[in-house]
Amino acid sequence: MPVLPADAGHNVRAWQRCTAPACSDGPVAPGPRVAVLASFTADPLVPHLGTPLHDAGTHPELFMAPFNQIAQECLRDDSATARFRPDALVVCARPEDRPAVASGKREADAGDPRTLEPLAATALDAARRWGALLVWALPPLPYEPSRGVGDCGDPRGAMARAVASREAVRARLAVDPDACVVDLEDTVRAVGVRHARHPALFRLAR
Repeated sequence: MPVLPADAGHNVRAWQRCTAPACSDGPVAPGPRVAVLASFTADPLVPHLGTPLHDAGTHPELFMAPFNQIAQECLRDDSATARFRPDALVVCARPEDRPAVASGKREADAGDPRTLEPLAATALDAARRWGALLVWALPPLPYEPSRGVGDCGDPRGAMARAVASREAVRARLAVDPDACVVDLEDTVRAVGVRHARHPALFRLAR
């Protein structure tokens, strides 16, 4: 997943140009079919995924799955994502969004490592059925501990649970040739928390 440029609006403007009806830069090769499943509304990611692929000389097809329907889309053979038949399946899930696990139940404890690991296994199974590469985006660590400084020494605190959740998924997918992991914590460190996190936008996305 590319790190966004200093002017993140560049990708937005470029994507608008390359998807405009009058856009004609000559013939382009058919691009990959990329499906994005997220526990939040991820439509703003489209320009940042599509523009680099277009700049590489391909014409990508991007599909944004329904909001917070990761397990459902992966389990059903007649889901919109299954019908799209992606070449790459990008999954973005945050423990604090408490996505549904493969059993259809919700974990009582958001951030429990058991919350995302079964979801990752479900997404991997779906990617294999569809002949796609699973690209799992590890969520960044939470910015604000749930109980202030007391959270730091608590093995069941927000930060400890987030780390456990991330590492359970990383261990599950790291050794699988049909999956790769990108760590959004790297992106947060590159651009800074102040530029990477906007609470109001996340509330809107949810």
